[in-house]
Amino acid sequence: MATSNDKTHSLLKFMGFTGVAAIFGVAFSFGHAQQVIDDTSAMAKTDQAQIESLSADIRVQQQEIVDVDRRVNRLEDKK
Repeated sequence: MATSNDKTHSLLKFMGFTGVAAIFGVAFSFGHAQQVIDDTSAMAKTDQAQIESLSADIRVQQQEIVDVDRRVNRLEDKK
């Protein structure tokens, strides 16, 4: 019966140390790339929330401007 150590040794013999190191390197690169994607996604969500908040503030400011403009027009009409 083959043990885990025998399988590892067979893999090293078949691929060589460089091949096994390359597999680990590729796996590490994929993991790093996934982390970058996750970080970028989190930043995009934060940016989107800030944009929505600013858009709401802009709508409020625009409504206040419209209200002031109406008041000014009413005052001018009374004169």
